[in-house]
Amino acid sequence: MNPPKTPLRTFLLTLLALLGLAISQAGAAVGTIDLCGEWQAAMDPELQGESLGWQAGDFNDAKKAILPGTLDTNGIGIPNWDNTDQHLGKPLAYEGATWYAKRVVVPADFAGKKLRLLMERTKVTKVWVNGQYAGGDDMVYTPQRIDLTKLLKVGEENLIVICVNNDIKLVPVMGSHAYSPDTQTNWNGIIGKFEIEAFNPQHITKLRVTPDVATKEFVVELRLSQDAKAGLTLRAAVGQLRGPRWDDKPAFMRVTETEIPALKAGELFTARVPAGDDAALWSDTAPAPYALELHLMNAAETLDKRTLTVALREFKGSYDGFTINSNKTFLRGKHDAMAFPITGHPPMDVEGWLRVMGIARDYGINHYRFHTCTPPEAAFEAADRLGIYIQSELPIWWAFDESEEQVQWQLRQGRAILD
Repeated sequence: MNPPKTPLRTFLLTLLALLGLAISQAGAAVGTIDLCGEWQAAMDPELQGESLGWQAGDFNDAKKAILPGTLDTNGIGIPNWDNTDQHLGKPLAYEGATWYAKRVVVPADFAGKKLRLLMERTKVTKVWVNGQYAGGDDMVYTPQRIDLTKLLKVGEENLIVICVNNDIKLVPVMGSHAYSPDTQTNWNGIIGKFEIEAFNPQHITKLRVTPDVATKEFVVELRLSQDAKAGLTLRAAVGQLRGPRWDDKPAFMRVTETEIPALKAGELFTARVPAGDDAALWSDTAPAPYALELHLMNAAETLDKRTLTVALREFKGSYDGFTINSNKTFLRGKHDAMAFPITGHPPMDVEGWLRVMGIARDYGINHYRFHTCTPPEAAFEAADRLGIYIQSELPIWWAFDESEEQVQWQLRQGRAILD
């Protein structure tokens, strides 16, 4: 008897089945402020930071920390005397709140732009700008984005303060490789892309690209940030990526333009972008990734631009297995919980994942089951290039009690992972 398809079980199945999609929640920034570099850091095990005014950047016993990074990579923490051989160990350990502060100059030409903080991967956060609370997030497997438009002073220096808390009690995971010492370790910090993004007021807020294998087209669905009068154009260019690392420019470009009718903010617009009759289908034995460049145009002005890696493929389950483009395929997979003992966290760049997955591919692996975890976007990019299926999972491994808090949090995580 098959178990009932609860919302969370449906998500687990869907995360594998949606391999053909390329989805993005945000438009491309017209400018960025790189936040990488030296920050002031201070641990707050007693959660006294807010009452002591640390949101103003005045920390007790502040240390220097390089971000992106973690307390571990910066040599900050409490001596760890746990000598167990049952999981990874590290010389320093800490679970709780840590505060990070840095002064940042916002360029004057960012005036009139929408400004947003991007932290590609971190734990539960709270953010202050110039002493004022900007917001927080609890997404642990997807990028956190916090609107700073109303708080940042353009053309001036601004104080950014971020509190990151890796206390497992703050999230209803009931155990997960997001917080376990067994593999990734329960790190505290910010890794991956770390920047302030500037957008035009009119930009793409949500973008979904779905392949249509039968017609060899990409179905583009997007939503805009503001009401739009008729006259905008979606310019799309498709090109097949070539080379062992797919670093070269696309081998050919097919350009199409579609007029966008008058739309309300958030209203769905759909366009079909042909890849060409000679376009190749993607499979694990013959990966054929394509570059898709999308330009949101107002006459000759580019309001927004997105570049995605996509592919023509249709992955399905059948009564006796799986098919890719109607051909039987066999998943030769491995369990992976993103164990990287040197850093304690996964690589956040495509090259790092090409190396890891390339080794697995040489041994015949074509499928990664990321147990109770979701890898960064760079892993999906590498998988597209190498011909590897990804089975992504929600951050929970046992004792799912279906409490309302847990269900809603896991559903939010699942939707964010799909995006």
